[in-house]
Amino acid sequence: MRKNKALLKRAASLFTAFVMLAGSATYAQEKQTSQEVLSQEMLSESSSELSEELVNGTDPEILELTSETITESIEEQTQEAESESTQEQTQEAESESTQEQTQETVNENLPELVQESNSEDETTECSTDAFVDSTDEDMDSDIYEIGDEFVKTFSFDMIVDRNPIYLGMAGISTATGNYYDQLDATSKRIYNAIYEANKSSASTAKMKLNLTKIFENQKVTKGANGKAVYSEETKQAIFAWLSSYVTPAYLALTYDHPELVWLSGAKYTIGYSVYTPLFESGEISIITDLELAGSTFTIIPTKDTGVLTGSKVNPLFDGTKSQIDAMLPANATTYDKVKAVHDKICSMVSYENNMQNIGNPYYQTPYSLYYDADGDGKIETVCAGYAKMMKLQCNKYGIPCVLVTGVTDSGEYHMWNYVQMENGIWYAVDATWDDQSTTMYDFFLVGSETYSSAAFGTKKFGNTHIPSGKWTTSADCVFSYPILSTTAYKSNISVVQEGLVQNTDGSWSYYKNNQIDSNYTDLVQCGNDLIYIKNGVQNTSFTNLLNIKNKWYYVVKGKVDKSYTGLVLYYGTWYYIKQGVLDWNYTGLCLYGGTWYYVKKGALDWNYTGLCLYGGTWYYVKKGALDWNYTGVCDYYGTNYYIIKGALNWGYNGTITWNGKKHSVVWGVVK
Repeated sequence: MRKNKALLKRAASLFTAFVMLAGSATYAQEKQTSQEVLSQEMLSESSSELSEELVNGTDPEILELTSETITESIEEQTQEAESESTQEQTQEAESESTQEQTQETVNENLPELVQESNSEDETTECSTDAFVDSTDEDMDSDIYEIGDEFVKTFSFDMIVDRNPIYLGMAGISTATGNYYDQLDATSKRIYNAIYEANKSSASTAKMKLNLTKIFENQKVTKGANGKAVYSEETKQAIFAWLSSYVTPAYLALTYDHPELVWLSGAKYTIGYSVYTPLFESGEISIITDLELAGSTFTIIPTKDTGVLTGSKVNPLFDGTKSQIDAMLPANATTYDKVKAVHDKICSMVSYENNMQNIGNPYYQTPYSLYYDADGDGKIETVCAGYAKMMKLQCNKYGIPCVLVTGVTDSGEYHMWNYVQMENGIWYAVDATWDDQSTTMYDFFLVGSETYSSAAFGTKKFGNTHIPSGKWTTSADCVFSYPILSTTAYKSNISVVQEGLVQNTDGSWSYYKNNQIDSNYTDLVQCGNDLIYIKNGVQNTSFTNLLNIKNKWYYVVKGKVDKSYTGLVLYYGTWYYIKQGVLDWNYTGLCLYGGTWYYVKKGALDWNYTGLCLYGGTWYYVKKGALDWNYTGVCDYYGTNYYIIKGALNWGYNGTITWNGKKHSVVWGVVK
């Protein structure tokens, strides 16, 4: 398989070809894969093609200088080729002189040649990435001289909150603090480059990615105009490879740095150029290796947020930080700071209820907490605005905090935060849902097993907030979140609502007037669970039957065991429990410890001997337990039935001996 080289349309490459024509051994070593001999006709064709290509992408003044240099060089080299062999030494000396002069001319008149290579072995190859002219500001610094530049625009579906919840609507349906740490070395380099270019405002300048790769066995055809034509499969393969580094870098950057508000809703383009393959005479289609000549990244900000700058928004963010500082007590703890940030955010803004405005890019930024985006006279935002401001302010305090996206229990997109406390454990914060008519704390520093209050349907956080590390449906990269605590963070707080509050050990306490209510004893509904509170705290040591308001419950470690159906011993009597509640209406068999017992009206009846119907079969019970070993006759309400191994056999017809006498049996009934 041939290795593709540029079509000798660069001045530097063409100059090297002249050296080859003169018999330069040095060039033969440096360009091992190039043709050893180029005819004068090929040089003429190359010169013509070079002029045509440069017209499309090079400054006219530069083109004129380049063309003159090339023409002079061709004439000189042709004269040398026609000289007699007796002048060989003179020609070599002239060739060296011509080479030096021509190289000086090229260096003086061509823009700077930037070399790009795949490995150290190819660093001597005379190939260029792009023309760069630092003196001509009007010239596009990223127009590739070899082949066309292909550009594709990338955009991401925004994460917006379409599921606001409101107080009183019961029943509504391995990582670090920086996603940068999850990137590979190449994506980290791109992340840093994008950040540096955009840290003060949106930069629309093309940024070189400096990514190189050879795509093997690609089909290339020659078009009617003589130019190479590449398949869509080839283009998509190259874009996919470039995007595999760019997309994770860009997403991680926007999640790590919410202060870069000018990137909200932005699109970006990835561009690339390949070295044009060389067709042999008569070839119209080849299978060859394509090498990237260069690649670029360009931000396309929105017309709204794209005009924002650091000089405009950073004083606002810093001013909020100062206001939060004023809310803190002396020697403020991490908890004090996180709570102050949470409370400040809830006091600054209200939730945007108008679904028509919810896609506004301003609402996806922390700047929305200062700006009336829809002109209704209110400062409003959506979940992304709340969460990104939480992240931004926690960053200012050096508190690890990440943005988390996913869905709610009703399947709607949502964004919230994980915050790492001083104990090294991560807890969840959802300021959006806590921002009600008064500031709530149902979703403040909670764990996955933490229940919300009855106002929010008494649901587990892990059931209402389902995280997804895939932040956009248009990309395949997936990020990992820190491991979330199962329990809520415990602190000396005086801001709890009346009702159950979960402790760090997973147990519950019942609060009233901001303190544990020691007079309170009852079963308290907590989601689908019933918690046994005794004197204000969950009695986790209690496992037994419990009578509450004339109803008996089976409680295990302070919580009704709704999964249990079976027998429970209580003060010498065995009772029948069905799904955690004593069932006084049940009469029948119950399996317990491998034995079937006879239960009558909710209690085991040790005195009963007789038949019991269960699952369509009549069984023989002796003194409260099913007797699988019994074969004989059983009297049941005046009729004798024939029992075989503990069960009535309706299909038996024959003669048996019972109490010393023979009896006939017809369909299980003893005559």
